Amino acid sequence: DEAIAEKVKELEAALVEANAVQNEEAPVTIDGTIRAVFKKYDADKSGHINASELKSVMADIGIDLSDEEVEASFAQLDKDGSGQIDIEEFTAWWKDSSKTGFSVKNDAPDEAIAEKVKELEAALVEANAVQNEEAPVTIDGTIRAVFKKYDADKSGHINASELKSVMADIGIDLSDEEVEASFAQLDKDGSGQIDIEEFTAWWKDSSKTGFSVKNDA
Repeated sequence: DEAIAEKVKELEAALVEANAVQNEEAPVTIDGTIRAVFKKYDADKSGHINASELKSVMADIGIDLSDEEVEASFAQLDKDGSGQIDIEEFTAWWKDSSKTGFSVKNDAPDEAIAEKVKELEAALVEANAVQNEEAPVTIDGTIRAVFKKYDADKSGHINASELKSVMADIGIDLSDEEVEASFAQLDKDGSGQIDIEEFTAWWKDSSKTGFSVKNDA
């Protein structure tokens, strides 16, 4: 039991750390819509916006900038002079521009740009809602990170093969028959798949009582 508990703690700690690194530039206090815009245009997933990515943002809201204008705009946004735009700088700029107008170089009427901005925000909010509908913010982030790690096919559910991987990684090797029996126990609604709520309930209970379907450790 202690060996398994230790493996569970190690897994949780690693995922918490990975999740913290992944989200360190996007604290929960930052508006989710702006964060979605930021992530959409952070093409190289660096956690920052570079000049090329800024140019793409502007083009998509109807403002076509020359390379010189991009450079000048980038310098305005890069308040700390780091050579990159972080989430805080991007958020401050987006919020200000939403009030005053995205007017670095206005090649389209203000109303047209405002409409493009609204369309972009709405599309990203909708996409984000679909992406996160199975993981409401009330669910513990650590368990959600475990769930996402083992949801190998990104279906939003855990299947029998994925459950077997979870168990193996915490030191419990199950036969196919044992996996099937364990899966049936977790699949409370009989849907043939384990959703985030079922997985969360099981993980929390097992964290208290022990992951003891079959204890090889």
